[in-house]
Amino acid sequence: MNSINLIGRIASDPQVKTYGEGEKTFTNALYRIAGDRGYKDKEDKPVVDFLLCKSVNNGAKFVEKYFKKGKRVGISGCLQVDVIEREDGKYDYMTYVYVKNHYFADGSGSTSSKETGTEEA
Repeated sequence: MNSINLIGRIASDPQVKTYGEGEKTFTNALYRIAGDRGYKDKEDKPVVDFLLCKSVNNGAKFVEKYFKKGKRVGISGCLQVDVIEREDGKYDYMTYVYVKNHYFADGSGSTSSKETGTEEA
């Protein structure tokens, strides 16, 4: 089972791009969530991971509208790895959380607010 649930703060404003024209458009949002591991290092500082997240289409539009740097959010989705072949024949790997559900987690607004990202092609 490939399932991920995270709560954290948006580390930087999402990068949203739309590709295509007319009915054949695809919207993609990339952003990082700062997720606290729940313990501190030797210098008594919290250990934090900055996790790359990707939302598409309706989910990306929701992210663009509501997710801003510093906002506390919850997400659920799955881990994905994209393999990209470079011009020199070597491969790059991009690992990210493919987000299917978005939640407000900072106490502002309705705690039941939820948006489901649809996977429209």
